[in-house]
Amino acid sequence: MTGATVQIQTGERRLLAGLGAAWVLLAVSAYFSYLNASHLIATSHAVARSYALMTREEELLARLTEAESSHFGYLVSGQEVFLEPYVAATNRISQLARELGELSRDAPVQQQRVRALEPLITRRLALIQERVETRRKSGSAAAAALVREREGKRVMDQIRRLLAAMTAAEEERLRTRERASTDRARITIWFDVGFGAFSVALLTGISFLLFLENVRRQQTEASLRRARDELEVRVRERTATLAATNNALAAQIAKHQQSERSLRDSEERLRAIVDTAAEGVITIDERGVIESVNAAGEKMFGYTAAELIGRNVSRLMPSPYREAHDRYLADYLRTGQARVIGVGREVVGQRKDGTVFPMDLSVGCAQLAGRRLFTGVLRDITARKGAEEQLGAMARSLAEKNKELETIVYVASHDLRSPLVNIQGFSNELARLCRQLRASLAGPPPGGSGDPRAVRFWLEQEMPEAIGYIQAGVAKMDVLLSGFLRFSRLGRAALTLERINAGAMLAGIARAMEFQVQQAGAKLEIGPVPDCLGDAAQLTQVFSNLLDNALKYLEPSRPGHITVTGGSEAGRVLYVVRDNGIGIAPEHQGKIFEIFHRLNPSAGEGEGLGLTIAQRILERQNGKIWVESGLGQGSAFFVSLPSPLQIDDRR
Repeated sequence: MTGATVQIQTGERRLLAGLGAAWVLLAVSAYFSYLNASHLIATSHAVARSYALMTREEELLARLTEAESSHFGYLVSGQEVFLEPYVAATNRISQLARELGELSRDAPVQQQRVRALEPLITRRLALIQERVETRRKSGSAAAAALVREREGKRVMDQIRRLLAAMTAAEEERLRTRERASTDRARITIWFDVGFGAFSVALLTGISFLLFLENVRRQQTEASLRRARDELEVRVRERTATLAATNNALAAQIAKHQQSERSLRDSEERLRAIVDTAAEGVITIDERGVIESVNAAGEKMFGYTAAELIGRNVSRLMPSPYREAHDRYLADYLRTGQARVIGVGREVVGQRKDGTVFPMDLSVGCAQLAGRRLFTGVLRDITARKGAEEQLGAMARSLAEKNKELETIVYVASHDLRSPLVNIQGFSNELARLCRQLRASLAGPPPGGSGDPRAVRFWLEQEMPEAIGYIQAGVAKMDVLLSGFLRFSRLGRAALTLERINAGAMLAGIARAMEFQVQQAGAKLEIGPVPDCLGDAAQLTQVFSNLLDNALKYLEPSRPGHITVTGGSEAGRVLYVVRDNGIGIAPEHQGKIFEIFHRLNPSAGEGEGLGLTIAQRILERQNGKIWVESGLGQGSAFFVSLPSPLQIDDRR
């Protein structure tokens, strides 16, 4: 075995070792990407279960409160109609308890709380049923005696504490998952950087082996030329030994031809290795002209190798990179200061069809036969960027949901406390009057006489007044709880996005509100408006609320005037609902979209939910709403929605 053959085999073994390392690296990268995708999916499912669990907890507390309120109404009035909400709530409560158990099956601590919650719920419902039966059979006095035992309040307090603990635990689990997702994203970035650096080193080594094989071939050709020269001298000097010399020369030529074939085979194998690499590999010269491109590079940019070889590499770059590339290359050749060469970085490429995409670029430099060649290794990172954007969107969504939960908890603890205090105070007042009435009916005390006027005063004034305050408190709590339920269901409502004839929709709303407009002595004008893209039912709710608010907050000292206009701009449509009402001070304009916030409660009835729901509906449909107003100068509400041209373009 000759020295040249040994060197060739050694080079082949090195190439095979490099190829094996590349395949192992690709397998590790694919496995790591699979783990990241699996973790992302698992995190998404866990987050959805956590929000579903917290929603069920809120609804369970609301249903228990509804059952308790309705049975109190029955205890006071004795009318069976008050028990209808109690019966409906009881049926739903059992289902909610089962759903809590299903949603918390992956959390042992939450399962324990659910198991502790079930007997408490059963006990609370049993106490309510006991009071109802006592009221039916023995009257309100016996039922009131059961209420005064306060057993129901103690059980309800335990239920609230358990539900609060479950909500706090789920919020902590959400924060933990968010931190874990962030850490995994950081590890993925470092892994991609390391993978790119190793790929550059591996391909640079392969290029160096190609260079060595080329040098060996040139040396063999030089040796062959020298042998031929020596042969001609021997032919002239030794004609007698021509036959022997010819035989020796033929053997030597055959040997050199075999060496050349081996070199060509080795070069072909190296090219095949580069062509089968998953990353795009492009080689350019000192002028930036492409000399070679592998199959992955062709697929990545949409060109064939024939379309790229001999062209400047800047055609694969969008502006402004295309214009600056030749200057960067000239600066490097002159100064030796590298921006990309030897350092991996993230850049933007441009395909044949004009689309751009992000990619990781690593560039190596090598000297071959006195020429400086640059080899770029490119990796399309569109999928990775999409995963990063999805992760960021999930984090932002989690932050928004946490903010909503904080607002709802604050409102629940603040606004529900006031009617509860009133109900408790006037319930005590009713209990006191009942004791006095019972004492009066039992007979005058020894040595005295009962006063019928006092009894009549209790029955006709004090007791109805206390009952009225209790009913008002219950009504306020019902409004707040109904608002909570409407707000919680908003994100789950199905959307049907279609082209909407906004003029016809607004005309229908105007006809429905014609009586309100006449009663207010106002004038409502609907101008020409463009069509939009959205959900017709939900947008009808938005504009009905805006027009209702405009009528509600008119300035009494002048005739009301309300207009609706619209226009199109930059692929969107803009509607303006303008009035000449009392207006909104600048410091309050940012608060009107907050849940349950009402600037002027005396202007009319309302929950403080209309603008909050309108804003949330528009956000789900890629829309926006904002206000421009001045105190005493009227208000203008702006609604921005997608143009129907977007759906026409997709078709």
